Amino acid sequence: MHLHWFGHSCFQLTFANGTRITTDPFDESVGYPLPSAEADVVTCSHDHFDHGFAQAVAGHPTVIRTAGAHEVGGVAIDGMASFHDDAQGAKRGPNVIFRYRADGLTVVHLGDLGHLPTPEQLDFIRNADVLLIPIGGFYTIDTDAALQIIAEAHPKTAIAMHFKTPAIGFPISDESQFAKTLGAVYTGSPDLDFTAETMKDQPAAIIMAY
Repeated sequence: MHLHWFGHSCFQLTFANGTRITTDPFDESVGYPLPSAEADVVTCSHDHFDHGFAQAVAGHPTVIRTAGAHEVGGVAIDGMASFHDDAQGAKRGPNVIFRYRADGLTVVHLGDLGHLPTPEQLDFIRNADVLLIPIGGFYTIDTDAALQIIAEAHPKTAIAMHFKTPAIGFPISDESQFAKTLGAVYTGSPDLDFTAETMKDQPAAIIMAY
């Protein structure tokens, strides 16, 4: 699987059979360049402007915005309902955690998760090969909560997303605490490749470049 980060919570996953999935595309107001992607599938964890702008993605993708079991292009895509806040969605509404399985790999994208997971949600995300996790706080879980989830979910590698960078003006924190606490590796690149065989060689935590 090839992973490309466009910034914020937007990634493209390209699997060995060529199926391309874009996660949480954002609109032009966010600050990063619009995701210049063509995809077969777009998953949106929720409908806010910085996560649900599916029209930014080229091609004629299948757009998935709901929990439940899906299968597109040989990739199993499962969604777990959750909330964008710690008040059962009363502040910011619902959020969908997506799990993608193909190539012998499991990738989990937490979207804008705003609370610690329930036991059912924790079971859903546990033991992922790659966990894409928000760390910036304010709109999502903060770094302390992200560290707790990582400790309980045991991903092989955790990749930070939804944090402060020079590209955006959101009132969220940067990656420094995440990097220091977990000894995260800065890739210096927006691209990574993963296989089931090489997961054992991956660092426990990663910060990608956009």
